[in-house]
Amino acid sequence: MGNRPNKVDPSFFTRDNIRYNIDRNTLLPNVQRDFSIEDAYKQFQFFFSDNIWWKAKNDDFINPEKFIYHYSGYQKEQQFLTEIWASEDLNNLENKKLNRVRNKPLHSQWKSKIRRGIPFDKWRFVILEIFKLMYSDNQLAYECAVKSAFGDNIPESFVNIPPISSHEQIHQVLKVHFLNVDGVYTVEKLLWVFYKNVPNLKYCPMLPQVLSLLLLFVTEAEAYAIGKTMIEQSVIFLDESKPEHSDDMRGLRWYFPLVEEQFHKFIESFCRFLKKRCSAFSEIEAHFRKIEYDYIDFFCTIFESLFLGFFPLPLVIRIFSAYLNEGIKIYYRMGYAFVKVFKDLILNHDDAFTMSTMLKSKANNIRLQEAKALFTEAYALSLSKIKDKFSNLSALKLGAFKPPKQHYLPNILQPSKIIERGLFEYIWDWLPNDKKLCEGILAYSANEDGWRIKTMYQKVEPFKGRSMLLILKSNIGTVFGAFIDDIFQPFKFDYVGSNNCFVFFLLPEPIAFFSTSKNKYHLLSKTDYFSIGGGGDGAAFSLDEELNQGHTYHSETYNNPQFNLGNSPSDSSFKCVALEVYILA
Repeated sequence: MGNRPNKVDPSFFTRDNIRYNIDRNTLLPNVQRDFSIEDAYKQFQFFFSDNIWWKAKNDDFINPEKFIYHYSGYQKEQQFLTEIWASEDLNNLENKKLNRVRNKPLHSQWKSKIRRGIPFDKWRFVILEIFKLMYSDNQLAYECAVKSAFGDNIPESFVNIPPISSHEQIHQVLKVHFLNVDGVYTVEKLLWVFYKNVPNLKYCPMLPQVLSLLLLFVTEAEAYAIGKTMIEQSVIFLDESKPEHSDDMRGLRWYFPLVEEQFHKFIESFCRFLKKRCSAFSEIEAHFRKIEYDYIDFFCTIFESLFLGFFPLPLVIRIFSAYLNEGIKIYYRMGYAFVKVFKDLILNHDDAFTMSTMLKSKANNIRLQEAKALFTEAYALSLSKIKDKFSNLSALKLGAFKPPKQHYLPNILQPSKIIERGLFEYIWDWLPNDKKLCEGILAYSANEDGWRIKTMYQKVEPFKGRSMLLILKSNIGTVFGAFIDDIFQPFKFDYVGSNNCFVFFLLPEPIAFFSTSKNKYHLLSKTDYFSIGGGGDGAAFSLDEELNQGHTYHSETYNNPQFNLGNSPSDSSFKCVALEVYILA
C-alpha cells in the first residue's frame, strides 16, 4: 500500500491510502500539523478534479502526495487567490505598458498581485509573460541545447551534478522538494545542459532549487528558457566592469551569483545591509557571537534553499513568484523580515543548537498572523539600492565558507520509510572509519514487524558481533537515533558499547553528539525497556516495552539536548511513531 506510481494517478489517493500515510507520519518532517483523513481526502479531490493547472503543461514532474500534505489549506488558498485575480484580464500582460525595462518588475498593479500570490491555474502564463517567453519556441531552443550538451546519447541517469555547489549529488542539494523521480532526474539533466552551454556558470547553488520549483508549474523546455534568461540577466547586471551596470547590481535586479566569489560577496553584502537597515541586528549579532552561532553559514543555507525547509510551502512559492518578477531584492527583503519577526525567539535561547532548531521549527510552522507580519516587514522596507558594490567587498573576510568535505556513500540494502537516502550520508560521515564501507541491513521496522520490544530483540539477535543504527521519529516530527557498536543484549545485566557510540538528530537539522568519555552508559537492554546514554539528567532517550512511550534527557554520556525539543527534565516525554534498526555488516 505504501508504494505509489511515479506518474500522477488519482486512483491511488483513496481514504485508506491517505490514512496509511498519515498513520506513518513520514510525509511531514519538521511540520507540526494535524491532518484529518477526510480533510486530506478533500484536498486531493480538489487537486485532481477542480484545479487542473498541473495537467496543462503535459510534463508530469509533481509528487502530489508530498505537495498536498505540505500545502496546508491548499483548496481554500487557491479559491481565495482565484477571487483576487478574477477581475484581471491576463491578455493585458501583452500590452506594451507592462513590458519590463532593464529587468524592472512588471507594472505596479501586477507587482502587488504577484506579491500576494498567483493562483496556480494562472501561474505558468504569468511567469512566462514576465520573461517574455509565452510565444517563443522554447522547445526547439531546448532541443538544440540538449543536443549540444549530450549529442545523441542522453544519459538515463546521472551519478553527480555539475560542480556548481559544494555538493556532488542531487539529493545533497535538493534536501526538500516536491518532485517525483522523473522530476528529480530532469533537474539533474537541466543542470548539465546549463553547465555545458553557459560558460559563465561556475558556481550557483541556488539554481537546483529554482529549477525544482519551476518544474512544478512549467515544462522542461520552459524551465530551461526561464533559467537561461535569469542567468543571462545576472551576467549582465553583475558585470561591474561596465559603469552602466553598477546601479543594476546595487539595485538588486539580478537573480543569483554565478561564481563562488560573487556568492560569498552576496552573503557579505546582505549581512552589511542588515547591520545598516535593521536596528535590532546589532543586538542579535552580539547574541550570536555570545552563543558561538555561525549566522553567516545560516544565511548561506537560507538563500541556497530559497527558504525550502524553513517556511511552509505556500509561503515559499509566494516568495519565489515575487522573486521571479523582481529579482534577488525579494530575498534581501525576506531575510530582513525573518530577523525582525523572529528576534525574540533568537534572543531567548542561549544554546546555539537549541536556538537554531527552535528557529527552524517555528518558521516551518509559522502562524497566520506571523506570516502577515513577515510580509508587512518585508514590503514596508524602503529598498531601492544597496550601498556596497561587490567590487568593494572582500570575500576573504567570510570565515564561514568551508571547502566541501568528502562524502561517503552509504550502501543501504532496504530503503528507510522514515528518512530519505540523503540523510544516511550524514550518518556515514559520523561513523567510525571501519564502519563506513559496511552495508546497512534493515533488521527491524516497528510498522512492519510489530511494536514489541521482544520482537525487536529477536530480529537483531542473529547479528551478534555487529553494530547497529537506530532511527526514530517522534510525534512532533523530530527524527533522531543512535549508532551503537554492539546489538541489544537483554540478558546481559550491564551496559554495552564503546566510546565510538554516538546519538544524533536528523530532523529538524542533522547533528551528531559523540561520547564525552565521562561514563560508559551507551546501551542498556531490559525486557521491558531499553535506554541509550545516561548520567546527567538521565538517558539520551529510552523506549518502553511497546516501543511507543519514550523519554529523553540531557545525558552526561553524550552531552545531547532533549530530542523532543524540551527545555527541562520535567518535559521529557515523547511518543515514537516510527522506529527502524539497521545492522551494519
